[in-house]
Amino acid sequence: MASHLQSDHKPDDAAKRGAGTRLGFWTRDHTILAAIALAKIGFHFALTGRYGVFRDELYYLACARHLAWGYVDHPPFSIGALAGVIAALGDSLFAIRLLPVLCGAAVVFLSGLLARELGGRRFAQVLTALATLIAPNFLVMSTFFSMNAFEQLFWLLEIHVLVRLVKTGDARWWVAFGAIAGLALLNKLGSGIFGLSVVLGLAATRHRRFFLSPWLYAGAALAALIFLPHLLWEVEHDWPFLKFAQAANTRAPSIPPFQFIANQVLTHHPVNFPLWLAGTLYLFFSASMRPFRILGFIFVTVFAVFMLQEGKDYYVTPVYPIALGAGAIALERGLDSATWGRWARPAVLSLLLLAGAVFAAGVMPILSPPSYVRYVEFLGVAPPAYIARDQTPMPQHLADRFGWEELVRGIAGVYESLPEEERARTRILCGNWGEAGAVDYFGAGHGLPSAISPLHSYWYWGPVDGPVGTFIVVGLGERETLLEYFDEVEERERVRTQYAVENDQAIYLARGLRRPLDEVWREIQRF
Repeated sequence: MASHLQSDHKPDDAAKRGAGTRLGFWTRDHTILAAIALAKIGFHFALTGRYGVFRDELYYLACARHLAWGYVDHPPFSIGALAGVIAALGDSLFAIRLLPVLCGAAVVFLSGLLARELGGRRFAQVLTALATLIAPNFLVMSTFFSMNAFEQLFWLLEIHVLVRLVKTGDARWWVAFGAIAGLALLNKLGSGIFGLSVVLGLAATRHRRFFLSPWLYAGAALAALIFLPHLLWEVEHDWPFLKFAQAANTRAPSIPPFQFIANQVLTHHPVNFPLWLAGTLYLFFSASMRPFRILGFIFVTVFAVFMLQEGKDYYVTPVYPIALGAGAIALERGLDSATWGRWARPAVLSLLLLAGAVFAAGVMPILSPPSYVRYVEFLGVAPPAYIARDQTPMPQHLADRFGWEELVRGIAGVYESLPEEERARTRILCGNWGEAGAVDYFGAGHGLPSAISPLHSYWYWGPVDGPVGTFIVVGLGERETLLEYFDEVEERERVRTQYAVENDQAIYLARGLRRPLDEVWREIQRF
């Protein structure tokens, strides 16, 4: 393999790049990067059925059954994509997770390609791709469906377009940038932070000349046009995302800067830390990187904004290919001048793969739950505080794949115990989207009606029409709390699952709603 990782062309010599290996656009370098991406696809598909469906996936599946131009906590792009997959392939775990896996593989390939565009030769490209491959946040986001997998791909595509702008000076690329930016915003509103970082990067570098180009404003107008349907939806529904964000901020734990940085080191893999730190410095202080200094400003701006906002560590993840690629180029050029550089290259790559394998078992659904707990205790590495839970020994992104089928079976047992005429007037009321989504996903096999919930978009979908007399309630508080709304509340079942986040759930049967349902519904809305 070492011979494939050596290349004797100069970084900026297009005529010699990949000499003897070029077939049109495609080169041997591309083939190696594609092989790494395909390996990622195979790895994730092999684990698709492990641990079951994730809490957020249950909610997104429910959203896909209520297509709209917006939802309380996210725009519609990812949901539209999921609805398309379901229509074509069904709602198996393989189908649900197909797009995140493909997005993750594309990110690995494009990360290596980014290093190539910045002047890196084969070693830098492979190193960047592998560093992206093993980073826990990139790994995890490919294991379940969410908007974050799409966000990583959209931001990286925007970065590639910016590199094209820098290298060619052709301002017409801003139209392509605007199209991608519009889709990124239609996928996740946090993508606006990336747009802000681009503006600041332009202003801070010699590329500020693009502010005089009408093509930049044409691209911005295109992005706004693509995003407009969701904006109108927000206006029509009285800005629910702002209410959701405000509520989320009040619940979120405080993450001081030193903890945020520590989380970055951990969740993007400790062995990658020297690489992305060196890459950040290289972008700012290397003369050869001066044309691409805007990328350094983008990385630092996104990092700083989310650190000051006390955001979650994965919010920064989509810009890491910038720093990883620059760091790989810096290392490659440093090894060029070292007498031991030839053997150091395969050693570095081997170290990266070995360290990645060690961490992968700590963040991926590879081991059985008991083995996973023992393994993480052996490593002595705890997950970041915002995903730890006192109720379970597993981090939330894994623990939230347990307990849903058991919960629905418990609800079904209560439902089936009711007389037939009472079942027709019974509603299943759930405290959050995981419980409600589980009822909607698994409940059909038990003959259960659709769930209702006062949380997020479920509240807007509202109680179903028809007579209501009895409620099966889960996750909305203890019996004393429910007695504020019902004359009679009885605990009928208790579901315990060892590794779930909510591993001790009481299922209540409630009768005699004290006030009209529409009045209660307005009162119990939650964000």
